[in-house]
Amino acid sequence: GQSVLMRGPYGRWTLDERSPHAVLISEGTGLTPFRSMCRYAIDRKLPLQLTILYSARTEEEQLYRLEYAQWRRHGIDVHAMAGGRVDIGTIERKAPGLAADFYLCGDSSFVKDLAATLNERSVPRERIRYEKWGDYSF
Repeated sequence: GQSVLMRGPYGRWTLDERSPHAVLISEGTGLTPFRSMCRYAIDRKLPLQLTILYSARTEEEQLYRLEYAQWRRHGIDVHAMAGGRVDIGTIERKAPGLAADFYLCGDSSFVKDLAATLNERSVPRERIRYEKWGDYSF
């Protein structure tokens, strides 16, 4: 029966509702925060285009597999792969002209490498948001 006061979310690691297209790229457990972003977008009936590019070591290790069909029914483009990392070719096919806001989540080497690749392709820094773990020096 107790009441709890909550505030937030704070910081940059929230889904920008004003974005016309958000591309959520992750590996392994990095899909977890994107799950809540998908639920939020669905619940709020946000008009933005959402694309998920996700990799895990094996298909069995892919998180939330049973939810992909539901996300797709709500218009979310889900591309889940087993083995390897999401490459720039896949990203460019799913976000033509790289005209999107990019959310990256995974270990620091994955995030660092992918952010650098997007920068090299002239994606402005303010359109790249990330959550990473491991080496926090970058």
